[in-house]
Order: sequence, then C-alpha cells, then structure tokens
Amino acid sequence: VSYDKAIAFKPDDAHAFNNRGNVLKELKLLDEALESYDKAIALKPDYADAFYNRGIALKELKRLEDAMTSFDKALALKPDYEFLQGTRLHTQMHLCDWSDLQNKLEELEASVSEELMVSEPFPVIGLVDKPELQLKATEIYINKKHPAQDGSNVFKSRSAGGKIRIGYYSADFHSHATSFLMAELFEEHDSLAFELYGFSFGPDTQDEMRSRIASGFDYFFDVTKKSNREVAQMSRDLGIDIAVDLKGITENCRVGIFAEQCAPIQVNYLGYPGTLAAPYYDYIVADKTLIPQESQQYYTEKIIYRPHSYQVNDSKRKISQKLFTRQELGLPESGFVFCCFNSNYKILPATFDVWMRI
Repeated sequence: VSYDKAIAFKPDDAHAFNNRGNVLKELKLLDEALESYDKAIALKPDYADAFYNRGIALKELKRLEDAMTSFDKALALKPDYEFLQGTRLHTQMHLCDWSDLQNKLEELEASVSEELMVSEPFPVIGLVDKPELQLKATEIYINKKHPAQDGSNVFKSRSAGGKIRIGYYSADFHSHATSFLMAELFEEHDSLAFELYGFSFGPDTQDEMRSRIASGFDYFFDVTKKSNREVAQMSRDLGIDIAVDLKGITENCRVGIFAEQCAPIQVNYLGYPGTLAAPYYDYIVADKTLIPQESQQYYTEKIIYRPHSYQVNDSKRKISQKLFTRQELGLPESGFVFCCFNSNYKILPATFDVWMRI
C-alpha cells in the first residue's frame, strides 16, 4: 500500500517499482512482481538491481532461460554484483547447460579463493568438491549477510531439575522432506526430561503432516510475521536452552534468528549438512560418512557424531506395496537401469561421463 502511494505521488520512481516488486515476490505474487520489475526497468534501463530481482522471480517461476537473460543483463551492468555469479551458474546447471562450464568453475573457484562475494554457499556445494572452498564461500556469505550481533543478550537461568527446553526452527513444518524425516523424532522425545518448542516460519498449508508435526511439540508457534530479532527475543523469553536450526542456508532460511542468539546453545542439523561457518552455531549433528575425520577441519561447529547415521527417519511412514514392471514403464526386459533421484543441477559432466562408460 505504501509503495502504491509513493508511485501515485511519483510515477517515474524506478526504485519504488523495484521495491514494490520485492514485496510482491515475498508474498509469492510472482507475476505481479515481474510487472513491477519490468516497469522499473522501463523507467531505468541500467537498473542492475531490478534485473537481478526479476531473474530471481523468473527462477522461482521455473522460467529458467528468461532468468538467465536477466542475470546476464545484471552482470553486464554490474560485473561484481554480489553473489550473482554463483546464482547464475546454479541456474545454468538447472538447465543442464554445460557450455564453457570448466572455465566458469575455475573462475568461480579463483574468485572465492580471493574472498570475493561471488556466490552463496549452496551453489558452491553442488558445483565444487573441495571442502576448503565450501568453507571459504560460506564464511564470506555469513560475514556479509548474517554477521553475529552484539552478543549482549541475557538468557534465563534454568531452574535446577527443570526440563531442558529445546526449540526447533524451520520453514518446512508441512508436507516436506524435512518433516517426512523428522516427524517421529519429535514424538519420541522423553517428555520427562525435555520440553519441545516448534518455531515455524514457513507456509501454514494445513495438511496432514502439518497437523502431525504441530501435535508433536509441547508448544508450536507460527512466527512467519515476526522479525529475526523478535523471534530471538521470544526464544530467550521462553527460556529455550538448545535451539536447533533445521534449515541452514537453504530456501526460506532464517539464519538471522541465530545471529541474534536465540539460545545459549545453537545447533545446525539435517536441512543443511555443510558448515554454517558462523561463530554463533555451536554444534552440527553428523556421522562419519557425512564428515570423515579428514574433513573436520572444514567445519567451524563442534561435531556431534551419531554412531550409525546422522539422518533420522520416520518408521511409521507407509511404503507402497505396488510392484512396477519394466514393461509398463516402457523399459526393455534386460539391461542396466540408471535412476538418479537428485535434482539435475547436481549432475556434473564428470558424473555423466562415468554413467556413459558404464
């Protein structure tokens, strides 16, 4: 409403249209957001921010070729646009476009090594099998986007013999992979020793999983409309002893809550099994497959090793009894069948070459 009023006063204000687009993008009104970005660009053709934001909206709409065009325009206008090089390359990988990939990877690695702000951590993890580079990219990003706050926060003292209060923070408390894995874990906590608090900053889809997840907590809060600082203060007021971040640096994450120090002990678990490279994360839950001994040096968190697998799962989840035949799937009766359930951006040429050799 405020941006609409600003535009009514000054119809040629490109910044107001760009900012209006950002709000619409946050509200997931992506087509309307695009209209605002297009208007901003029409008023200011050299507006790199508008081209970048337009690219992000197009990417969310799965219009990847169009997103690439917008990113290219933003980079042409501003070659050092923060973290855009990695986003553009990540989008290119979604298209399985491997043209000039090796040169682009070498350029990305060199830029990260020089501590330039060229990529968010997530694309680097999917593109480069070098943990020292992944750590460096994450440190650069965290220091710029989510630096530790003043640290003057006061935590409530725990009463002797009282229950340990654990807070779980996620945008995925609904029909989502994280909840499919975690649902039973919440239900299996020892209620005599622990009190569970859920902090949801994702959509309230009102689906079956959402209901099950919410009922697994002693207290469940929708904090979508609260700021990071407000959520952190709320957590301190509730006396949360251990805060568990189930998102890390993934879509819809809220690392800023942890930068504000929402609990005296803060843990990185499950959603992002790489290092968060931030001084305010104390622990990461892992196993020896996820973090072999030789990789420990590339994690800033203390590592809590589980003896078998770090990844919890839901034993109550129903598995289909249907048996599929090769014939009904249009496959020959003999021959090796390749199946990769990962997103296609993770398929690098070297991996594909191995498949073809086999």
